[in-house]
Amino acid sequence: MKITVLVPYYDEASTITSTLDNLKKQTLKPDEVILIDSGSNDSTSLLINGWIEKNNKTHSFSNILSGKMSPSSSINLGLTHAQNKLIAYVDCGLEIPLNWLEDAFKLMQENNSDIVSKCIYTEGENIIDKSLVAQTYGYKQTRPCLTGSLIKSNVFDDIGFFLDNVRSGYDVDFINRINSHNIKRTIDYKNPLKYYGNNYAANILTAFKKVFTYSLAGWITRGDKKPIFYLLFAGFFYFSFIYSYHGIFIASYIFIRGYLVPYLKSYGNSIFLYPYLLLFLPISGLIIDVARFSGYLFSLFNIKKIIEAK
Repeated sequence: MKITVLVPYYDEASTITSTLDNLKKQTLKPDEVILIDSGSNDSTSLLINGWIEKNNKTHSFSNILSGKMSPSSSINLGLTHAQNKLIAYVDCGLEIPLNWLEDAFKLMQENNSDIVSKCIYTEGENIIDKSLVAQTYGYKQTRPCLTGSLIKSNVFDDIGFFLDNVRSGYDVDFINRINSHNIKRTIDYKNPLKYYGNNYAANILTAFKKVFTYSLAGWITRGDKKPIFYLLFAGFFYFSFIYSYHGIFIASYIFIRGYLVPYLKSYGNSIFLYPYLLLFLPISGLIIDVARFSGYLFSLFNIKKIIEAK
């Protein structure tokens, strides 16, 4: 069965050539690779066009200059162009194993699956990136993800495309819709995907912007309970100051958010072996929470505009 690979991209000049080379060298060759520009401001598109001109002997690679749009909208646009019954989707900035498609296709046949998803390994580069990873994905953890999935096209006929016009949450929304239908998903735990460079963010400012932007889709993401949790958390924070329990609240927050949460997410995986990490864990947790709450609050007051844009 023929395979179409969809690759959305935005300002990926530093890694796009590696991504293209890895796709070309797959042990199971994709029949079609569609790269979708999400409005890049750098030379990514020019690099892709140059690579295609030199390497695209079978004319299987194409580049769609779609204009500025979200990652989910880019994937959806790629889906409208896909010609085959199997759709693989992968993000840029990831080290793609050369047997990615071959292993996924074998698992799909062996398990009669509708979707085969890869895992992603997260560790981090600098100390800030490591602390952010520990607070989100988990330090030195391998977890299932949607990027890197091989999907039968009839799945999209059954549950629709990805949540449109959002920076994040479309993967959570899509997986929750999968779980509500009779769709079989298999996880490939071998040879996980890994990031080139930073896994989450190189610095605090970039992390804040990323979390804020990603949180704007929280209220329209099916199955995402975090917006409600954060509103309740803000309520507890408010009442702790009214009734003079703020000292206990702050101490509890530092312990739970600063150390317990990353410890549990990382399964205790050596996160306390780095002295500087002990300092940055509470700071990164606070940055994530403030940015996330700000994003949820902003989107709550603009929910009508977000739904109309969707």
